[in-house]
Order: sequence, then C-alpha cells, then structure tokens
Amino acid sequence: MKFVGVGMHGGTIYVRGEIKCKCMGKEARIEETDEYDLCLIRDLIKEFFTYFDLEISINEVIADKFVKIVPVSTRPYGRLYG
Repeated sequence: MKFVGVGMHGGTIYVRGEIKCKCMGKEARIEETDEYDLCLIRDLIKEFFTYFDLEISINEVIADKFVKIVPVSTRPYGRLYG
C-alpha cells in the first residue's frame, strides 16, 4: 500500500489487517479501531454481503484486525486557499 491518505481531509478509511507500509501521507494517521468502529464495520460488511448475495460468515471477516486511517486536519491546504 503506497501513499494512502495523501491529501486526506475528511472521512475514515478502514483497513483489514496490519498496515506495514510507512508511506502515509502527512495529512493522515493510523489509529486503532474501537467498539463504535467495529459495529460500523460489521454493518458495512452485512450490507456488502447482502448486496452481492454472499454466503460468507461475517464473524470470520470481523475476527481479523482492523485499523483506521483518519485525517490529521480538516483543512490541510486551507492556508493556500485563504
């Protein structure tokens, strides 16, 4: 994974597994997920499985480690645009 989070100024990226690359954009950082995140991830997985009519166990997927990437600033380029 290269250059993930470059220019990030909103939202959250959830990644299944560990992020081994240290090529994060300076506008983002990696954080651990909490219970709220895991509930949201579970709901998103359910929706995905329903949409694509998949028969995979949600518990199997959610059992893996997840991390999240969040923006450091809401306006990283604000000084450029006033």
